[in-house]
Amino acid sequence: MAQPLVITQLADGQYQVTARLGGAEEATVGPLASQEQADLVCDLLTIKAALEDEEPLAALQLRSQAGPPTNVISPQAAELVGSTKWAGLVAELQACAEELQHEDWQDEAALGNGCTAQLLLLLQPAAASVKGGIQEASPLHHAAEGGHIAIMRAILSAMPGAVHLKSHTNCSPLLYAASTAQPAAVRLLLELAPAAAVHASSSTGALPLHMAATADQLGADDAAVEETVWLLLAAAPDSAMAVDFQGETALYWGTAARCQAAVRLLLAAAPAAATVANDSGCLPVHMAAAEGTAAMLQLLLDAAPASITAPASGLEGQQPIHRAASRGNTAAVETLLAARPDLVSEGQLNWPRHLCWRPAPYAGTCFPDFVATRLPLSNVLWVLLPRPCPGLGRVLPTALEHGIGQAQQLVRHLPAADMERLRLAALCLARAQRRTRVHLPPTVTGLILSLFDA
Repeated sequence: MAQPLVITQLADGQYQVTARLGGAEEATVGPLASQEQADLVCDLLTIKAALEDEEPLAALQLRSQAGPPTNVISPQAAELVGSTKWAGLVAELQACAEELQHEDWQDEAALGNGCTAQLLLLLQPAAASVKGGIQEASPLHHAAEGGHIAIMRAILSAMPGAVHLKSHTNCSPLLYAASTAQPAAVRLLLELAPAAAVHASSSTGALPLHMAATADQLGADDAAVEETVWLLLAAAPDSAMAVDFQGETALYWGTAARCQAAVRLLLAAAPAAATVANDSGCLPVHMAAAEGTAAMLQLLLDAAPASITAPASGLEGQQPIHRAASRGNTAAVETLLAARPDLVSEGQLNWPRHLCWRPAPYAGTCFPDFVATRLPLSNVLWVLLPRPCPGLGRVLPTALEHGIGQAQQLVRHLPAADMERLRLAALCLARAQRRTRVHLPPTVTGLILSLFDA
């Protein structure tokens, strides 16, 4: 048993609790912001000692409240508290003191400190419903977000209705669990409130499935994302077609987050989601073309082949090829052109105009690749190509292979600095030929000059 417990006020006005663990060994918790927190630490240690010594809790004299604990400890909770060594509990309390000195004590559920959370709930069952933090979320929200199942069970034992509590942004504990892809937490919450899969939407109208589709952005691995998405789809298959307040499906969210694991499952569950445009007229394929990988883009094209030429009304009618080119997504451009080479034919003269509105670095990263793969270009396309076009100099060797006319067109689109470099290279080469009286064939001269941007 840890005794005696001594509260000391420090020089800066804060407090420290000292407990004797046996013999000469002592442990301290602090600094603590207030006398109330110090009293609470003492009471938690006192309850731990009583449970360990099998003393009746009703006989305890506590500091933080007038009466003894009123809640009945469950066998699982007793096992958790009993299996936690004194040093472990002190370490948990110290972590709380350091991390949450200016926060409510119930927030330590987010740290996964199981023994401390269980003792706190035993002492103050009402703590299960107290909200805190920026989002004004309950302890169950924080425990679900971290996947701390033992703490979740302790909270739900003290307050079964906590599963329906909402944060300041109207998020349920299930939304928190889904946002970080905690499949065990999601499974537990769905068992208690299966309807939450379709009714527990956030202030933006997002369902748990939306949140799970973006969980990899918070560090979740693909396996956890896949299991979480699968659990939510199994509980509410229709949620795959549900939209938030911006008209976006979970598939759109997953595409925007580049979460290919989620995209694959969502397309398998509801291929039609690939044809659902948001309020801006954008399909998932537009987002994938702008920000996604080639593999993800191909999944969406396979599910909705016609979307390859779908215009986005809120983006001046841009098609996926426009989005890919304007964002410099070379892999996406190549994927789209492989599926439909005619996307940049003379019959679609509007494509470069959209891209000309986009400043560097996007134009410079994508246009050279396009020109290199589509040479020779018609005069119409050369006219519509941005001028100047950064990075185009490296395509000069390829242009020369298609004739002097293509090379001349390319040179006209070079930035001023590149034009000067090329002119200087030509003067140096001409001087070298005069001095050595070795006159190279025009084809060889052109190939040498084309290395100016190597």
